[in-house]
Amino acid sequence: MATSERDLFWPLVLVAPAGLVGWWLFRQPGKFFTWEELTTTGTGLPNVPTLTDRIRLIIATRRMLDPIRDVVGPVSVMSGFRSPAVNEEVGGAGGACHGGPGCSQHTVGYGFDIIAANYSNDEVAEMLYEGAMGDLPIYQVITYQDTDHLHLGYDPGGLGATQYLEHQLDGSYPDWTP
Repeated sequence: MATSERDLFWPLVLVAPAGLVGWWLFRQPGKFFTWEELTTTGTGLPNVPTLTDRIRLIIATRRMLDPIRDVVGPVSVMSGFRSPAVNEEVGGAGGACHGGPGCSQHTVGYGFDIIAANYSNDEVAEMLYEGAMGDLPIYQVITYQDTDHLHLGYDPGGLGATQYLEHQLDGSYPDWTP
């Protein structure tokens, strides 16, 4: 019995669409943000997210960063994903975690330090505080006195009410309100 080309290539009908869907999902983590932007580090250390970290980055970017960008315009990510070694090198909070208290959300793809081109950090924090961007899944908003970025922590669910904090020069994090 002769095998036709159609018989040889029928598995591609099943595999190719799955590959295209995977490529489509992973080509870029969000509508406005690239993998390079979310993983760049100036430390010179390897900073490669695992597949699980990439999935978290996609979810956090599409559910939190993209909607913020829709409202405030251009947003630069100064620090997104950090490998544990990068996080230690830059003096980030605690160790790896699942996005909760006492650890760095950056190490699991849930932490982002951003700068909005058209608004100050306090203005963006105030818009988030007042709900001007809708009900976004945000765990933490941290303003800083000594840096030019705003920290945002994604809430994958169950972390509780959003924390609005202000980093002080003495290293403390008191509550922040507009």
